[in-house]
Amino acid sequence: MQRWNANGTASGSYAGRASLFFLLLLFNAFMLTKLPIRDVAIVTVSLTHFLMLFILGYLFARKMVFLRSFKLFYLGMLLFTVFNALLFISNPIDQDGTMLIHILLVLSFALGAAHIAWNDAQLNRFACISAGLTLIFLIHWLFAGTPLTGFQGLIRNPNITGVLLSILLFFPLVRFNRVRPAWRIFLGISIASALILIYVSSARAAMLLILVMLAARIVLSLFKPLFSKLFYAVMGFNAIFLLVFGMTSHVSLFEKLNAWSIDAFGKRLLSGRQDIWEQGIQYGLEKPFFGHGLGIDPNDFMDGTQYVHAHNQYLQIFLENGLVGLAFFILLLFGIWKVLLKRLNLTVVRWTACFFLGLLVYQSVEISFFSNMPSIGLLQWFIIGVGLSAVLYHSPEWGQSANPDEANQNNTQTRTRSRQHRSR
Repeated sequence: MQRWNANGTASGSYAGRASLFFLLLLFNAFMLTKLPIRDVAIVTVSLTHFLMLFILGYLFARKMVFLRSFKLFYLGMLLFTVFNALLFISNPIDQDGTMLIHILLVLSFALGAAHIAWNDAQLNRFACISAGLTLIFLIHWLFAGTPLTGFQGLIRNPNITGVLLSILLFFPLVRFNRVRPAWRIFLGISIASALILIYVSSARAAMLLILVMLAARIVLSLFKPLFSKLFYAVMGFNAIFLLVFGMTSHVSLFEKLNAWSIDAFGKRLLSGRQDIWEQGIQYGLEKPFFGHGLGIDPNDFMDGTQYVHAHNQYLQIFLENGLVGLAFFILLLFGIWKVLLKRLNLTVVRWTACFFLGLLVYQSVEISFFSNMPSIGLLQWFIIGVGLSAVLYHSPEWGQSANPDEANQNNTQTRTRSRQHRSR
């Protein structure tokens, strides 16, 4: 019988179990359809959280390892968690604690995903599963008459279809050069299909994610010294983007850009987001330091609006947690970035870092990390966790070994020899 060790590995191959877990994450996306299976998917999202809590609890019980090189990641997660808990206690707008519980579950999921040792066999299976599902989307698109705009498949919204396809693109990219030629053809077809389908979905946020990811990958290949600065560039862009379009949305230049977007994509440039941002910024400035409390939505500062969130993860956190909570959230993101920079020699870490930058820009026009699209958010945190895990189990603190068990044994032997030497 297979057992998980304290460091997240298994005593035997558990690629099958990992594949089932990944399939569960993908099945959760059915909660974003209008099909009857949606009710089942809502239940499986909760099941996913409880499963990860069980895994995390087991790892803690078996003395899960926390590395010093991850200290900013752990610190950011701890401060953001504690701050949200204190905010709820002092200002319980979210009466039943639903939002707080969900945030805690998401952060627990991210922590667990980062401490499970994902190996090449599992990543290959994730890539094949992603490629297979992408081709199913492709077949659906072909039978739908190959629409060139607004393709959504079984998902209720083309914007969600686009971001789901961007997630399905990740593992085939990671494993493309690591598989046999026949499988490489299969993954190559799926990569091309995903890019086409993202385009015909007209999901501009997903296109932006992919463009940033690919641009970051080019920078990493050609201008590696500049790559570490991209986090600051991206976060600076996000801040300027929010302020400019949130406070100058009625100038003539914006109207011209809006007309171009309608011609190119059949949609307004920001689809009304600028109205939420403008009023949201003003509402947030009423309580700038600690926010208005968890559960704030546009109905609290816009009369008769149809929007249910701020369409900007950073603004949403500012509204709920104020500048203090936003600072802790950015510290968490920065901690993730600093960890990923430590092992850019690994393919999965390189792509995770680039995908992470794309996600940071994506969150400037959508919300998925903690609310709105929980199944999409879990998949995004899963990808981040896979990259962090690769850094964790290839860290010099493990004794330069990719095998955690071997590294633990080596470290123990080293300490024993050191004590014997001192005793002499």
